[in-house]
Amino acid sequence: AIKAYGRLRKPYLAKAVFEWFEKDHSSSPDIYLVSSLLYVLAKNRMVEDAEHLFWNEIPRRGLKYNVVTAHSLMYLYARLKRPHDALRLYEMIRKEGLQCTIVTYGILVKALMLSGDPLLHEVAKRIVQSLPEMKLQPTVELFNQMFEYYAATNRADDALEVQRLMQSCKPPVAMNSISYGHLIFCLSRCKKPRQALHWFRRLREQQMATPPKRWSQSTGMQTPPLLIANEYTYMGVLNAYASLRDGQSAVRILSEMMDEQVRVDQNHLATALHACIVSNQLSLAEAVLGAYLHFTQEAPDVVVCNLWLRVLWQQGKDTEGGELLQRMRNQTQGYPLPVLTTYRDVLQHQIVQERWREAEQTFVTIMSQYSHHLRTLGRTQGSMSDAFEILSFALGSHSKAMKRAFDDDVAHGSGWFFAPSIVQALTRAHDDQEEHHSVEAEDQRASTDALNWIPSDAAMFPVTVEMNSTSPIIRFEEDDSV
Repeated sequence: AIKAYGRLRKPYLAKAVFEWFEKDHSSSPDIYLVSSLLYVLAKNRMVEDAEHLFWNEIPRRGLKYNVVTAHSLMYLYARLKRPHDALRLYEMIRKEGLQCTIVTYGILVKALMLSGDPLLHEVAKRIVQSLPEMKLQPTVELFNQMFEYYAATNRADDALEVQRLMQSCKPPVAMNSISYGHLIFCLSRCKKPRQALHWFRRLREQQMATPPKRWSQSTGMQTPPLLIANEYTYMGVLNAYASLRDGQSAVRILSEMMDEQVRVDQNHLATALHACIVSNQLSLAEAVLGAYLHFTQEAPDVVVCNLWLRVLWQQGKDTEGGELLQRMRNQTQGYPLPVLTTYRDVLQHQIVQERWREAEQTFVTIMSQYSHHLRTLGRTQGSMSDAFEILSFALGSHSKAMKRAFDDDVAHGSGWFFAPSIVQALTRAHDDQEEHHSVEAEDQRASTDALNWIPSDAAMFPVTVEMNSTSPIIRFEEDDSV
């Protein structure tokens, strides 16, 4: 009953059952009943109750600890990112003479990894390396905890080190689908697309080497193979092809997912569209988007809509783009409302097209709805003027003041939300009278004219602006190109 209430997320009823048993029965609860309650409390993050039961009530009742009881509290410490408490509990287990299992060390490694402390990460690796000396064979689940942490924190080199650690075990520990998924996703996020695709090929090779299905004697049914590329793995592959600007291969991956009966969601679709846009395969992007919406009958989310707008605008389909934007504003057929990124792309497109009146209206909309967010963004981006303040100079064609504000930000190497739009405005919003009567203004115009080469899809990526002795340098973080 206690565990049942725990599964229903009703820990207070589980406590009530325990108290009722203790009150109405002559026999006191044994360690197994206490362990069940502790498991429910820990699972529901009732920290004070769990710690009081483990550290105070069990000794007061004269009960002996067991390793299963300790696992519940140690796992709670791991989830709460309290590695030192987990280590203290581990030392208590050793002093009590309890036999630690591979599960014990797995939870301890999880607690050390989630701490975020590099020194504790090294302790976790040493624990894994010492397991054979304790006659314990490391399991792939233990290594997957390391993979998961490094994938979440974008640390590709550490993830590759974990793979080498698996191979150094005797016998070597084989990677499973989860291992491959974390490693591929981590490498793709860390801008190492070719390595990510290398590991995806290795996954495919191992899939080909294993039978497609296995017969389970216990259930009498066929079970799927152990190595299967799942949604998470394919997302890493799509990210890799987007980094390589290979839209055709990204679309081919979508087709493969459908053939393998792996669910294709709008995150996969958005990544494939992004790959098509940066590789200038706009017709392909439009065809894939149309096919997806036709077969799924889903309304696109805001990310897909933003990419759809870019596809239309880059093909010169301003009318269709305007209709899509209007559907978003009216929320027609479940379409999402425009967000700040939507208006940023709209503003950039209007500036490129020199539609200044419409750009001013868009700018007023941004100011009225998102001014607080932009000020917060400006503070988090380091020493800089507010992006919308600089852009207001651009829309007013106040070139001299605009360029002075721009140069101040360039000198600090700041990256801003509106950077590509500002650059476009700098090269187009001229004040001829000021520029022809000032040599200094002419020199500034010459330095900024070099920025005309920025492609229209630049706004999709974060940028950093640096200043050398003569001109600004725009560095795109997407592929580290200059």
